[in-house]
Amino acid sequence: MKVRLAIAAALLSATAHAAQPAPADDWQPSAESMFDLLQNGYKLVAVVSSEKQPATTRTFYLQKDRSVAQCVEVNVAGRSSSTQRTCAELVQQYPAPPK
Repeated sequence: MKVRLAIAAALLSATAHAAQPAPADDWQPSAESMFDLLQNGYKLVAVVSSEKQPATTRTFYLQKDRSVAQCVEVNVAGRSSSTQRTCAELVQQYPAPPK
């Protein structure tokens, strides 16, 4: 009997969590490259680098007025053409409340 109650409680909990909408991602992929963003007025404000063999990851943070973008560069050691670069822009998840 206790096992059935535990299973029922777990199913109800899982159903309740599945019914809630997942929050949107704060970083939305950008069609622009880091070069394009810099040409359009963004300034480089920070670089974070981490090495976890076999890859090195560099995250470049750019800012223009109140807009922020990040470009991630992943380079796998030993592969000459393995560098991958992607950029994303910071967006507001939910609309701001009216003032």
